[in-house]
Amino acid sequence: MSIYVNAYSTVRADVPFRGPGEPAIASRELCFDSPDRPFLKTTANGASEDEEQQTRELLEHLAGFEGYVATQGEERFGSFNSYIHSVMQHIHSVRRHYVFERDDDFDFSHLGEFADWAREANAVFFLTDGTVRNAGGADLLDPAQIGSSQASGAQANSVPQHPGSVERMRRVRGDLWRKGFRVATTLPPVRSEAEVLLRPAEEVFNRAVTLSVVATVAVAVLNGEPVDFDALRSGSRRAFDHLTPIERSFLDTAEAAQAVQGTQEAQGTQAYNQELQDDAYQLAWAYTAAEFLAWAVGLIDIDVFGFAPVDLPALRTALRAVDREGRDASALPLRSLPEICDASEHIYSLRWVSVELQSDSPSQTGPGTLQPQDHSTLVERHRAVAWLTDPVIAYDDVDLST
Repeated sequence: MSIYVNAYSTVRADVPFRGPGEPAIASRELCFDSPDRPFLKTTANGASEDEEQQTRELLEHLAGFEGYVATQGEERFGSFNSYIHSVMQHIHSVRRHYVFERDDDFDFSHLGEFADWAREANAVFFLTDGTVRNAGGADLLDPAQIGSSQASGAQANSVPQHPGSVERMRRVRGDLWRKGFRVATTLPPVRSEAEVLLRPAEEVFNRAVTLSVVATVAVAVLNGEPVDFDALRSGSRRAFDHLTPIERSFLDTAEAAQAVQGTQEAQGTQAYNQELQDDAYQLAWAYTAAEFLAWAVGLIDIDVFGFAPVDLPALRTALRAVDREGRDASALPLRSLPEICDASEHIYSLRWVSVELQSDSPSQTGPGTLQPQDHSTLVERHRAVAWLTDPVIAYDDVDLST
């Protein structure tokens, strides 16, 4: 008899097994392995229908596995915590699922045969006893093993991290340290260029255009100004075709409020209720996310590590030029993976600092300071980069936790 050992890798490319024992008997992947196409395998991205079906099936499998980890973790720890979250994050970032066949006496003590392969694939394993383990044999959801010695194969934060992520984390956070910002050592790094997935250029461009239009309306609401919705629709059909439910609700509410106050509109003023203005305040910052995404598709050059105000004329000109010049949005040049990963690590790390500085009892974050507007800038850049690098999450549902 034999058993199956399931391995879950966050690396896009196929990693052949060359250790002792047999190679994988099966594997399936979510994405293309080429660094030039770090996209989900969907028909919209050039995959076949069979490949898209495999993508859907694997995504469903991973969602179920993530739910299993959450349930098992809470049962064993008694409540949700960062250890459970780190395992869930790994599963959420899986790009390839491998299945190995081994003799029926195989257990966690034999996982060492996968050590070299697992390091390269950044993989965790699901065994027949229902445990999720790293290649050292550590049960990642066992409260008794958290913080135990490395000699036993278990240690704090034992979910594997890709060497490229660790190198980037040290470099970027080292630079932040020199600038006076100290990031907690327990904060995990972002995914490396070998792992990260991106959305294709046209989808990124559409989101940037949409965010710019929504922000335009939000600023008008805050200023009590009327909005020419007919002109916006005729000039920004691309935006109105890609609104999220929250954005659509906001625009519909703003338009309805304007429609019932024709007299004030004719006088060049507009009264909006407090609830709508509250919604508009956050959405007005969408210009910052739009600017970052316009940078990501090579339309503008900005310092994504600084806090300069958004150059609205330059942003609007760059976004409008694509359609006015008849350019193919799908051919826009996405920034390189190292550039995007560097920006992501910087934003994520500094967002942790931002959250800590705004908390009632901040941890030691160093002598560095952030201006009030910097906190809002970081929220929107975090939202933009998290959406850009997670092709399965809706923009309204982006995880902004640190």
